[in-house]
Amino acid sequence: MLDDYPDTFTAIQIHKLNEYSTTWGNGRISFYGVGGIPDAWFDGIEQATGAYENVDLQYAWYQGIYFDRLAIPSDIKLELGGEQISGQTYEIKVRVSNDPEGTPQAWTGRIQTVQVLDNYPATGGYHRYCCMAAASYQDVTVQPDESLVLTHEFTFDATSWANQEDIKIVAFAQGIEAGPPARVYNATVMHWPFAPFDEYELGDLNCDGVLNGFDIDPFITVLIDSPPYDTYYGLYPDCDHTLADCNDDGEINGFDIDAFIALMEG
Repeated sequence: MLDDYPDTFTAIQIHKLNEYSTTWGNGRISFYGVGGIPDAWFDGIEQATGAYENVDLQYAWYQGIYFDRLAIPSDIKLELGGEQISGQTYEIKVRVSNDPEGTPQAWTGRIQTVQVLDNYPATGGYHRYCCMAAASYQDVTVQPDESLVLTHEFTFDATSWANQEDIKIVAFAQGIEAGPPARVYNATVMHWPFAPFDEYELGDLNCDGVLNGFDIDPFITVLIDSPPYDTYYGLYPDCDHTLADCNDDGEINGFDIDAFIALMEG
């Protein structure tokens, strides 16, 4: 399924009571009350315990649950970015957004960020997306038309570092519950090599993480201001005037107006 649905499906493999177990993984086993294995949870809602001897039947079972969950919309979006701090230590950022085009209400939930290693462990054949480490979860409230950026540090162990191409980061947004059902509203995966995401998108001239009507005044301010844009930075000291180059031609002028409007509409 990871191969067949790379844009809409991700997974975390958690080992129970063996040398590949982790503290975070043990906590998830307790959270879901896992007894026998295999035990798969889809979106924290649908449980699939046990296995067919026939691999095709197993796949069809999982696939059916996956399609059911995929049909349920979510207003919560996640993005991942990563930058090397030094050696095997990376800063990982998770951007959590609440889409105002959906249900216009605040969302409160728990963001989990996990490092997995693909094709590991190799004994008995390879396995996929094995949990190696996790950051402390963060509980957030995201208002409609708002985004938040969460920051973590991961130091990859020797096994992961020796297989860098298989290092991945998975982040997911889940309801705050004592146990299942606890809906996962969305998830995303970042593949190696990591790259930082753009902190702000073109047109987001007030740098609140969202492009909307509140960006019109700062956009106009940049257009009528002049280098070094003292007026603009006096109002938005932590922002970036180059975000007004909405047609991405390297210049800020009246030709950016139509592009700014298109970004607002789009």
